Amino acid sequence: GLKPWGAQRAWIKRLLRGENTVLVAPTGVGKTTLLLVYALYSATRNKKVLYVVPTRSLGDQVYSKLAEMISRYSKNPRILYYNSSLRGKSRESVIRSISSGDFDILVVTSAFLRRLPTYYPHTFTAVIVDDADSLVKNEKNIYVLLSLLGYSREDIELSKRRVELVRRIVIDKVVGRETTTLIKELIEVDMKLESSLRVK
Repeated sequence: GLKPWGAQRAWIKRLLRGENTVLVAPTGVGKTTLLLVYALYSATRNKKVLYVVPTRSLGDQVYSKLAEMISRYSKNPRILYYNSSLRGKSRESVIRSISSGDFDILVVTSAFLRRLPTYYPHTFTAVIVDDADSLVKNEKNIYVLLSLLGYSREDIELSKRRVELVRRIVIDKVVGRETTTLIKELIEVDMKLESSLRVK
């Protein structure tokens, strides 16, 4: 019911253009609400949405809020929530639904993220990460996310190598060491990455 304020309007424009967007603002300004609305918006446009939360309690809140919000939609996206409290037949049912892709929005904790490709070896068209700080503490989570977005292992390794080369070039320049060989390798890595990503 309320109109978006300045930063929210800027975030909305970026999200609707399909840009990777990081929302940084103090608690209580509407980041989570905006992300929930974006998840529903994307799901109603036939996108598979992965919504990653750091804790089960936040997952419970996100799932409840999404369920409440879809009651107001004419299209009802299928929301699936995997959490560590699931047992027995409930757990099996959710895992089966994940494996068959029987969802539009999948809410998971970052702890489950590493196992997700085992059950759903496909890609997502939209990924929402609530509290990215907690996610990036584990490098494996970043690799899993990138693969779920469709990046190959080679792309990920090239990107990692590129970051390392840039770091080494900067350090070597500062201390006065020769950087020609590193720069040549960086150019080669950039060309491989550009070629690979152009195909996608």
